[in-house]
Order: sequence, then C-alpha cells, then structure tokens
Amino acid sequence: MGKEKITDGKTKIKELTTKYGINKVLKGSRKDYEYNGYKITFNLIDELGAFLIVTGDGSQDEFIKKILEINNPEYITVPFNEPRLKTVDELILLY
Repeated sequence: MGKEKITDGKTKIKELTTKYGINKVLKGSRKDYEYNGYKITFNLIDELGAFLIVTGDGSQDEFIKKILEINNPEYITVPFNEPRLKTVDELILLY
C-alpha cells in the first residue's frame, strides 16, 4: 500500500478486496528506518504483536545477530493473517 494515509477505511477495504482479495484487515502502525544499507521496519499490529522486518543486500541473519545482538531470533515466513503468532509483547523477526 505504501505510505499513503487512509482517510476512508471502508472504501479502501472494498477497493483492495476487489483488486486482491482480503483475508484479514490488520490495524496498527509502522516505522521505517535505514541503517548501513538495510531497511528496518517496525510493525506494531494490534492484537498480533510487534514485528521487525529487515531487508538489505547483505545477510539479514548476520545483521540481526551481530549488529542488533538478537541471539535467538524467530523467523516467520507465513502471512500475518495466519494465527500462529504469539503474544503482543514478543518481538518476532521477519525477512
């Protein structure tokens, strides 16, 4: 969707459902940062949790473990709408 602010949620849901189909509407906020060639996105999704997405040309695993010093990250490779996620207080890493 990009960074556009949604002013009419119901109309946007109808539009996206028609175009792509929608399994679940997620509400929350997102913060984007860049560091050493990596894009770091914090997704704070209501009722699901906090998710950190790291993308870049180098090894995301090395960046997460060495730079961010997260020794045992959990990687999620399924869509947010699948109910396998844990509590809101956990930080789950994606890439």
